[in-house]
Amino acid sequence: MSVPVRPAAEVPHPPRPRPVPVRPEVGVWLAVGCAYVLAGLVGLGLAALSPGVSVLWPPSGVALAALVRFGWRALPGVAVGALVVNLINARPDAPLWGAFGITAGNVAGAALGGWLATRGRPLRLDHLGGVGVLVLAAVLGSVPAALLGAAFVAAVGGDAPGDLLMTAVVWWTGDMAGVLLVAPLLLWPPVVAQDGSRGAVAWAGLLASAAFAAGFALTPGVPDPASLMACLPVVAIAAARYGPRGAAVANFVTAAVVVALLVADHKVMGERLALVGFLAVSAVTALCLGIVTAERDAAEAALSADIAARVAAEAQKARAEAALAADRSRFATLLAHSHDALVVMTREGRTAYVTDAITEMSGRTPAELTGRSTFENVHPDDRTLVQLTFADTLAHPGLPTKAEFRIRRTDGRWVWLEALATNHLDNPAVAGVVVNIRDVTDRREVEAQFRETRALLEATAGLARIGGWEYHLAEDRITWSQQTYRIHELSPFEYAPHPSRSLDFYAPEGREVMREMGARAAATGEGWDVVLPFVTARGNKLWVHVIGQLETRGGKPHRLYGTIQDVTERVEAERAVERSEDRYRNLFEAAPVAIWEEDMTGVADWFGELRAAGVTDLAAHLAAHPHLAAAAIGRIRVRNVNQAAVAMNRAADKAELMASLPKLIGPETGAAFARELIGLWNGDRALRIETRAVRLTGEPADIVLHVGVPNAGGRPDLSRVVVLAVDVTDQKRLEEQFRQAQKLEAVARLAGGIAHDFNNLLTVINGFSELLAAETPPGSPLRPLVTHIQSAGARGADLTRQLLAFSRKQSPTAGPVDLAAVVESLRPLLAPLIGEEVTLVTRVAAVPKVLADRGQMESVVMNLCVNARDAMPAGGTLTVETGVAEVAEVQSPDDPPPGRWVVLSVSDTGTGIPEEVRPHLFEPFFTTKELGKGTGLGLSTVYGIAATAGGHIRFTTATDCGTTFHIYLPAAGAAAGFFPPPGRDGPARPRTAPDAPPPPPRVAAFADAPLVLLVEDQPAIRELSARVLTETGFEVLPAGDGIEALSVLADLSRPPAVLVTDVRMPNMTGRDLADRVRLKHPEIKVLFISGDTEEVSGPNEAFLAKPFNIDELTDAVIAVLGAPVPQPAAG
Repeated sequence: MSVPVRPAAEVPHPPRPRPVPVRPEVGVWLAVGCAYVLAGLVGLGLAALSPGVSVLWPPSGVALAALVRFGWRALPGVAVGALVVNLINARPDAPLWGAFGITAGNVAGAALGGWLATRGRPLRLDHLGGVGVLVLAAVLGSVPAALLGAAFVAAVGGDAPGDLLMTAVVWWTGDMAGVLLVAPLLLWPPVVAQDGSRGAVAWAGLLASAAFAAGFALTPGVPDPASLMACLPVVAIAAARYGPRGAAVANFVTAAVVVALLVADHKVMGERLALVGFLAVSAVTALCLGIVTAERDAAEAALSADIAARVAAEAQKARAEAALAADRSRFATLLAHSHDALVVMTREGRTAYVTDAITEMSGRTPAELTGRSTFENVHPDDRTLVQLTFADTLAHPGLPTKAEFRIRRTDGRWVWLEALATNHLDNPAVAGVVVNIRDVTDRREVEAQFRETRALLEATAGLARIGGWEYHLAEDRITWSQQTYRIHELSPFEYAPHPSRSLDFYAPEGREVMREMGARAAATGEGWDVVLPFVTARGNKLWVHVIGQLETRGGKPHRLYGTIQDVTERVEAERAVERSEDRYRNLFEAAPVAIWEEDMTGVADWFGELRAAGVTDLAAHLAAHPHLAAAAIGRIRVRNVNQAAVAMNRAADKAELMASLPKLIGPETGAAFARELIGLWNGDRALRIETRAVRLTGEPADIVLHVGVPNAGGRPDLSRVVVLAVDVTDQKRLEEQFRQAQKLEAVARLAGGIAHDFNNLLTVINGFSELLAAETPPGSPLRPLVTHIQSAGARGADLTRQLLAFSRKQSPTAGPVDLAAVVESLRPLLAPLIGEEVTLVTRVAAVPKVLADRGQMESVVMNLCVNARDAMPAGGTLTVETGVAEVAEVQSPDDPPPGRWVVLSVSDTGTGIPEEVRPHLFEPFFTTKELGKGTGLGLSTVYGIAATAGGHIRFTTATDCGTTFHIYLPAAGAAAGFFPPPGRDGPARPRTAPDAPPPPPRVAAFADAPLVLLVEDQPAIRELSARVLTETGFEVLPAGDGIEALSVLADLSRPPAVLVTDVRMPNMTGRDLADRVRLKHPEIKVLFISGDTEEVSGPNEAFLAKPFNIDELTDAVIAVLGAPVPQPAAG
């Protein structure tokens, strides 16, 4: 915003003091005070030369001139000067308050005179009114000083002529004379300097001096005051010749003559007063005469000028009339060729006249528009505005009105027009509304583009949250942009920025920085660029980026300007990056994987050299020159490594590891490094390389390298490459074990499926062979045949049990098992099994129980002992041990996890296991025995049982030194309860020899034959089970599947006592059938039979595994009914 400056030519006189307070200016005070003191010394000198009160007091004129010149700012200087003069004039023994009282009178008189001289308008001495104001200010303004001065002089006992009244009169005349004689002289010099009439002063002084000389010559002896009358003609001539300025100079010279007379001759007070009165009257008369003479001269000059102007006007009129015709022709030509159209409209809004320029604007000729409504082609959206503007023009004759609107051209385009209309309907020469029309379409488009550009700037400033500011130093004014207000969260309608408050939005430390930067910029011109904390008007805490610059004009500071930007997100992001760096460093050091930070700038330079040499395929180049990959290692500088890298490579510290990079490169690692170089050459940002490295101790290690290349400006930055080295040596071993476990699991599933189907067959074979054996006499020739069938069925049942043990995840009869008791119970069976050539040694210690199936644990012992026997064909020692092992640390992949384990160990002194056999030792169906002597399921079954029980198996072996198998099983918790399912809570029934006579049939002791609903999808098993249960004393209702069973159940007259059902059947499973039956008979007992392992889930449920014999079936049914197991009948 610009501030208007008044030219000097427009200020011929001192400005009138404003009523508002003006800031004190020390320079004005000093100047006025010094002038007052000098004038006062002159007055005191006059008083000293002429005893008594001075009849001429020049300081009063100085005070009035200062107040007129400088306004009320000069009053303190007047007061200081008056006080100094009065203190100088005071007698040594007089009290000081007298000087202060006289000073108060001087100040009061000066203030009153100043107010009278400037209250209407600025004092001007170039007209009679100004002289009158001067006289009024001199007469009245001297009263307070005279009264107070005389009073205080009398109060302090000062010497004064006459009484108090005479002192006041003399004081008053002295101040009045000082105003009338000194003030005009001080107020004229600027005017004299403007006119350049310096000679007027010299001539006035000469004339006054001549008058003084004439008066002095005409009076013989001592000069008489009356001789001063001779000066009046000279003063009058000076005023008449040179105007007010000459009068003022002549008056001052005359006053000097009067002073000289008073010094030369001591007059009485009356004569003094007469002299002073003469001076006052002479001064006023001379001023008035000068003004009248100046006004007369001005009037005569104006009259002469008017006459000359009239003569010139007549000549000009003649010339104007001659040019009028030419102007009219020229005006018509201009109208015809002007781009602006001129339209004259009637009061009704019709076109009365239009120039040809309208055709270019609208496409219509003047003839087409004349007489038609001017509004008919206006855009509908603008028509109301145009009509209202026209009505306003009609209502205000002679006052121009302006409007912008659109009209439709004949080609259909809309153009913008600007119309300036003036109502001249009352002018008979026009009698219409004159409208000047201009096509502003281009301007409107430019304005629209400007608005769009400005809106874009505002929008981009808003997006960037950047605002502008400027501080005008001279005006102490600050200006903000709209976005700056938004950053401050203020409205420009509610808040006006001020330099004294603008820094309050910064945090305390930010305010000091801004003050220091502003002072430095003002002193040195240096700008600033800082980021500071900031608090908005709503209390939100921000970070702002402030840029400032100083602008100078004329070598002096003019303004400070700059920008302020909300960079809170950037600062928080930077701080987040710092925190991220800290976290990265912490994670870097604490990471469990080895991390290398490498500077591969040398490798990048090497790439550049190769490309400059024409190499395009690095892989082919390294294949042709394999030594280059090893040489490139020397171009890598290790920046840092973490502790995991130190530990993985078995280094003493970081320094040793960082200096030993070439030592870690083996043959396989070199090939991996070549692949890394090829990936970096191709611009890959992430690489995964699996290789075998060498630790500093020389031991090999399988590692996976993850190479990450950071991004810098869209290009890979090889100066901070991060390499993660993951030691996967143990993982490789575990993966190999996992693959082995997967093989076992797959075979286990196959074995389980085979066992299920095979058990169905064995159930039929064993069951019917048992019935056949029971009905065959001991001496019958069929007896050996039946015995062989039974023996083959028993072997098949054992085989399926091994398959199921190998395939199941948890035995349904798992419970707390004492391994020591198992070994002791098997000792009588092991001795004949291993033969006399092998010595059996058992070292059984008391161990905690394990959660397992007792039969499976027996199978584990038996299988391991059989394998140990086969490994000692020439005999040896077989040792079975139980104990407890505390594993504190895993030292090899085969070790169990740390903890307390129950250990079953079986050792032999045989030939050991060949090295090529060891990897396949636990694979199912893998055997080294001759065809027909081994199934290959022994050790795989042991492996499956141990895994099912949550244990581990490991072995140690050496050629010709024997083998030891260790089975690690977790101890069963004290709270691990176990309740065997019904039918499996008693000891195992001892097997009978194949050629032994069959046991007598069992007979159930029931009053009424219980009703058994038998459901089995295999007809042979269904027939066998129905026959056995019927002979035992049950009433059996057979069914082939669940749907048939439900149909049979619907026709029963009494509820069945027990449901005996196969688990896996078509259409409906046995468990689904049991649930359906319980809906009608909730108390029914259920016995599930299956070739798979199943778990019993309810109190009224039991399970019987296939293959089963006759007694197991009858005992299971009787047990689930809760009746005592029947004993064989006497036969």
